[in-house]
Amino acid sequence: MSTATTRAPATRRDARTERTRRALTEAALRRFADQGYDATTVDQLAAEAGVTQRTFFHHFPTKEAVLFGGYEERFQEATAAFRDAAQSGTLADGLHAATTALMTAIETQRDLFLVRGQLYRETPALRATMLRLNDDWIENVAFVVAERLGVDADTDVGPRLAATTANGANRVAIDLWTASGGRLDLSALADDAFRAIRPAIDTIEREAGHAR
Repeated sequence: MSTATTRAPATRRDARTERTRRALTEAALRRFADQGYDATTVDQLAAEAGVTQRTFFHHFPTKEAVLFGGYEERFQEATAAFRDAAQSGTLADGLHAATTALMTAIETQRDLFLVRGQLYRETPALRATMLRLNDDWIENVAFVVAERLGVDADTDVGPRLAATTANGANRVAIDLWTASGGRLDLSALADDAFRAIRPAIDTIEREAGHAR
């Protein structure tokens, strides 16, 4: 069997998978916006998307996962952007590049992030998930920053402080954008927030250099 022959069925499966995931996501956004997160069931989402409950669980382990999927992909994109920029620039350049990559990813799924931003304010379970993901993001970014600075993320305050500061700036930008219903410019908000914290990031890098 030729490579072209085997590639075609795989490509069709990928396209079908993407269509199903998109249909389920769109159904979730409509239902969550109309009747709230807690009142929406997996059965309703599956029915609205025209699939079975089993198909839903094939693509998403929970209804919460519809809102919070893609974390690993976004982190990998942000990490790649960080390393590219920090290799020839400063720590701040790397963190700003990571922020830009994150905001670009959000803009490509703006409806999802806008609905999610509204829902997690109203739903304790989603708020807890958001806090956990923020902690995971800070933890992961801290190790990337530590690698760049040549210090130990478990004993040096710099990496975690830089990661927490950058995450806080990102959250401010995203929260303002969400509160505006997406009318404000997310990238501009993120740039303004990062500009305010850049001196602190530069100081963290200088202190790490002195420590070495």
